[in-house]
Amino acid sequence: MKDFGKMLQRTLTLVLLLALISAVSAADGITMEKRASKAFIRENDTLDVSIWVVNNGETTFRGVIDDYVPQYALASPEDGNFTGGFAPKVSFNVVLSPKESKELVYRLSFPAVPLTLSNKTVNLGFASFLGEDNTMAFKSNTVSLTFLPRNFTFNCNFNFKCEPALGENSVNCSQDCIASQKDLYCDSEKNSVCDPDCPEKDPDCFNETKTSCGNGLCEADENITMCPSDCATTTTRAGDNGEGFTTGLLIIMAFVVALVIVAALLRSRSGEQTEDLEDDVVSAEDIADKVRKKKF
Repeated sequence: MKDFGKMLQRTLTLVLLLALISAVSAADGITMEKRASKAFIRENDTLDVSIWVVNNGETTFRGVIDDYVPQYALASPEDGNFTGGFAPKVSFNVVLSPKESKELVYRLSFPAVPLTLSNKTVNLGFASFLGEDNTMAFKSNTVSLTFLPRNFTFNCNFNFKCEPALGENSVNCSQDCIASQKDLYCDSEKNSVCDPDCPEKDPDCFNETKTSCGNGLCEADENITMCPSDCATTTTRAGDNGEGFTTGLLIIMAFVVALVIVAALLRSRSGEQTEDLEDDVVSAEDIADKVRKKKF
């Protein structure tokens, strides 16, 4: 039993020692930071990717840094190698002296971005460092990239406000503008969104009863999404022409006038009662005077 206890104690001590060594190695090992020169990109654009590598330890590190790239992209490393195929990647052979840092750079180009990635954000993943003895591995942070539409122009200032005067519209600046608002661009395609810039041309502005978006009435088959120009700026529904609102206002005004009249009548009656009481008091005094005169 005592031998078992000693064995358990030695095992726990060994585990703690290994954990401490691992923590020290991580603190004194390799750190990497991955950066991209752009956050938004279009088809046929390029961007530069840099990987900063720092040796925090007191020994020399030798190994390979691999960074996988998207299949629809091409990479041109300055001092490394690009391997295509099913899992394309950029590779760098690295030797880092104690406390040394290096910047590894390669350029990505996007000659043919899939349409499914339009307005989508993708993660470019992390770069990894593998020691020459395959026993030590480190990795960098990840970076993200947003693919803009093919016909996107950089009139867009990304302030979440549609500014047609600056050339922004729902096509070239979908981040700021939506198709259901006025942006000086007519989207006449059938997409279940009525474009208020051309309600007479957009088939989405017409329903089975031939009601039309843009006529100032929020009709039965219209809503704030389909026709914000009619439904977002007025509470009037088709067929009532605001009569319900007018009638309600008249009723409220009549009620207020009635309250004023009733209050005036109550105040008038109260004044008359006060005057009658004063007359009664005067009359009583007169009677008392008459009584005294008769006695004397």
